[in-house]
Amino acid sequence: MKKSKKPNWKYFNKAPEIISPVRRFFIMKKILTVLFILISSVSFTQNLARPTQFDKFISKSYVEWAAYVNDQVRFEKEHLNKVLLERLIKKEINAALPVYNGINDANPIIYLNKDSAGDILIDPACRLPIPEYDSSGNPIIPDLRNEIIRNRINPDSLLLTDITQILFIEDGVFKSYVPLISPMNSIKTSMGIYLGQGSFLSTCFNFKYNYRPRKKSNSLFLAETTRKINLDSAGVISTIKQLYNRNLIETLWPYILLGKADAFSIETNTKLKKEEINQYLLRKTRIPVPTYDSTGTVSGFILPQLDFSPEEFTEIELIQDWYYNYRDNIVFNKIKELLLYVKSPSVNEESIPILKIVFN
Repeated sequence: MKKSKKPNWKYFNKAPEIISPVRRFFIMKKILTVLFILISSVSFTQNLARPTQFDKFISKSYVEWAAYVNDQVRFEKEHLNKVLLERLIKKEINAALPVYNGINDANPIIYLNKDSAGDILIDPACRLPIPEYDSSGNPIIPDLRNEIIRNRINPDSLLLTDITQILFIEDGVFKSYVPLISPMNSIKTSMGIYLGQGSFLSTCFNFKYNYRPRKKSNSLFLAETTRKINLDSAGVISTIKQLYNRNLIETLWPYILLGKADAFSIETNTKLKKEEINQYLLRKTRIPVPTYDSTGTVSGFILPQLDFSPEEFTEIELIQDWYYNYRDNIVFNKIKELLLYVKSPSVNEESIPILKIVFN
């Protein structure tokens, strides 16, 4: 019977040296796995929507915040829909079936044949049975039917325009990009019951988010619009990117304090120096606290907080100038001003405008 060999203790002394690198490897692997999961989840929350060909630019690192905003606008100065209708009939511009933001339909654009685009623009009220005979009693030739229908188009019924724009902050600058617009028309049942307004085509496609017209002379001024956006309400704007869970104003605020945009007092319309903004807002939103001397006499007043937080802004008012570039068939706008609202302690907690931001 063989005797069991005695263990060699010198190998046991080396065991920690052999095991520790292996253990370190598995520990590091677990740590890296956890970090990868965290980074992936953060990236997912920052880009909140599946990108399309219009909004894929938001993946750039210098775009800190972006959101879709849809508005139904009635341009009173210039009848944009009428201009577009006339150009479509003349086959000067392209149009497609309605495109809606935030869904995959924004990728495959189904363009309309220019020869048939005019037929789609016919007001539903005009889709009545056409008499079989003209005023002279002659039968209508089928080939001329479309031409007669075109002559009965009612462009005045196309009052509203659905505008799709992407608001975004790039390198600290607040910008707007209009990838497309959709003229709207009345939706009626076969019995003539009015259901509302709906988009029936899309046009004015712009595939360059940083588009600038070559010549201002080719641009037609449409209107100035004002829109309120409540920062506390979800669904008002469709956010597609935000860093560190900051909203529009929280992202833009550091750049305002750096002087990248001009800040004005609402009351006096005077420009504030960047060093004055914080103190001005504290005076307007805080109730001064009295200070006392050694005898108990009021010696002065101080503000209870040293820094104003952009989280205190409740809503904004966005003012834009809108243009139509005739040469490029593109609608664009210029962001003129932002009015920032807060809940004032002196007006029963109602939101009031307190600061005006003007963009050059």
